[in-house]
Amino acid sequence: MKLYKIRAYSAATVVMFCLGAALFGAMILLPLYFQVARGQDAIHTGLLLIPQGIGAAIGMRRSAAAIEPCFREMASISAGIRPTQEIREQLVVTKPGAMSVE
Repeated sequence: MKLYKIRAYSAATVVMFCLGAALFGAMILLPLYFQVARGQDAIHTGLLLIPQGIGAAIGMRRSAAAIEPCFREMASISAGIRPTQEIREQLVVTKPGAMSVE
């Protein structure tokens, strides 16, 4: 609880909570809205949510690039995360036709 006495930490926590609530709240409620209120099927709902996913990805990338110069001393953390991301991408990317059922 001592951390919350630091004004910058408290403000950052409130901002992150609000951003998380907006992002994840929309992620939960928008598919329900499209399917129940507008009568869309699952495929059209997914297609309607593509812009939200693209916008979130762009926003996360830009915010990471914006704060990276401020936290150069934390390079050891990002050095550990990057190989993990590369391994994950290697596992997720499959060869064409690898998932086909015959």
